[in-house]
Amino acid sequence: MWTFTTDGFYSIVCKPGDAHLTVRARRAGDLDRLRQRWLPTLGPTILGKGTDYPARATCGRRELGDALLAMALDIDYPNFKSRLAETLGADHVAAAHRVWTALRGLEEPDADADQPPRGMRPAYGGVVVDVAGRQVLLREPQHHFGGYVWTYAKGRPLAGEDAWTCAQREIREELGCEVGAPRPIPGWFTGDTSATMFFLCVHARDVAAPEVDETASVRWVGWDEAEALIRLTTSRTGRARDLAVLQAARRLLQGGGR
Repeated sequence: MWTFTTDGFYSIVCKPGDAHLTVRARRAGDLDRLRQRWLPTLGPTILGKGTDYPARATCGRRELGDALLAMALDIDYPNFKSRLAETLGADHVAAAHRVWTALRGLEEPDADADQPPRGMRPAYGGVVVDVAGRQVLLREPQHHFGGYVWTYAKGRPLAGEDAWTCAQREIREELGCEVGAPRPIPGWFTGDTSATMFFLCVHARDVAAPEVDETASVRWVGWDEAEALIRLTTSRTGRARDLAVLQAARRLLQGGGR
């Protein structure tokens, strides 16, 4: 059994012939936190025995079951990765994102998900958040093109580009950063001239200044401030679209899924 918690990642198995369980971890500190907070009867940590997990300890089945129950009863957060950022930091969050992204391959495809509404040209973009999910990165288009005062990175695909490749390119060009851990925001969002599919994604690193012919400035803001800035857009359709995107992204982030 693999268990992801806000105290660490554990692989729990029963070795042949053992009555007890072996709890394995990538980092010894994960076992220390498990022992201190939830499972005081966890045995001593054994390090480096040439296996694929550097740290391990043993425990009884009943004791582990009680510990897992206590963890479940203690859950008070709306989003696992946001709490993980608080407890263990960005490196653990990045690893969890990579696992989440890999497991997305198990989802059954939606036959209509890749098709925009009839008669609308497709575009792709991203709602970029920080690793804790508390702030959104917005862009101010040059000369407030199209009536947009603050908005997201988005645009139409080049020949041969898939949705995520297009969104990544637009984010690099218009926000000057690279992102990871994409999560499709369900649905197509209709603007003045196109229908856009957005990805909720996590800022990885800044790579260059945004292209000056596209973006006048960028700004990190909280969710409520993002809403206030988006409301400055004078295009009624664009403003409604971007507010709907913001609401959907926030719901996806807080709910941990669709």
